[in-house]
Amino acid sequence: MKDGARRQDKVVVAGDFTSKSTSWGGTTTDKRGRVLMEALCGYGVFPLRLKEKYTFSKNGRMSCPDIISVLNKVNEMHVESVVSDKYSVSDHLYIMHSFKLRTTRRASKFFRYVTKNLAPEFLNGFDDTVEVIDQEKDNRTDRAELLQKSIERTCDVMLKKISGATNRKYANYWWNAKIAELRTQTHKALRKATRERKKDFGNTDLLVTTYKRIRKQLKMEIAHSKARAWADFCKILEGVP
Repeated sequence: MKDGARRQDKVVVAGDFTSKSTSWGGTTTDKRGRVLMEALCGYGVFPLRLKEKYTFSKNGRMSCPDIISVLNKVNEMHVESVVSDKYSVSDHLYIMHSFKLRTTRRASKFFRYVTKNLAPEFLNGFDDTVEVIDQEKDNRTDRAELLQKSIERTCDVMLKKISGATNRKYANYWWNAKIAELRTQTHKALRKATRERKKDFGNTDLLVTTYKRIRKQLKMEIAHSKARAWADFCKILEGVP
């Protein structure tokens, strides 16, 4: 369970753990259930809560020992878990789980305007949307508010919006196409060496050497790119009066 949760992003753990807890739909919590819950949370695996109170029935006794635990990504796809009333050859009942095939990212209310290729038409659009500001008025607050609204309307009309980068990393200033290619080659070489090590065919040393060589090239290229970016930045500062 620990290795699976660390290596995979979608993990489902199912089984009869002979423990009781209200966390997964039971009516009571015993010592085994409390210990199991602490262990699951330590691995980042969380139980799915059932609507019914039992999944096991024998001689009039009912309990909920059958536990389905998942990682967060699976939990986001989970719709519901229902104990089925269909006949089973066991004392345990069937549990029907429903999952969404796809998850959609929630739309963010934060956005920014694309100003990389700001065209001269933007100023023309501002002239079309701006209201006439009466400079004779003494109330500077009104003039400032009117100017702000005019700029906002112009941006809405002339500029493209993109959502906030809450789930996206910003590109580093030293990133370039060569670094991206070396990074791809490094990951590919690492995967080959890892698969070969599991097979134990004796070709692991060569693949590991290749991986280390490409990784070294990647680190050197990143260092050189940072140095070049810093030199260019210093030139810009020297040119500022």
